[in-house]
Amino acid sequence: MNIIGDKIKSAQLSHDEAMSKLGTGNGNIIKKVEELKRLGAKTTKDIPQDLLEKAEESDADANF
Repeated sequence: MNIIGDKIKSAQLSHDEAMSKLGTGNGNIIKKVEELKRLGAKTTKDIPQDLLEKAEESDADANF
């Protein structure tokens, strides 16, 4: 059971790191993609609204 618990913790850390790079960290991918769209890049899909909101909240928090 301890090994399973360690694997779950490791998976959680990996998930948190990936989410940070995707939408909550400094220079995250979502903000970069939205900036490219604002500059006129054509897209066929939209980023889910909840991820956009988290990225915007993160950006607002970083500016204080």
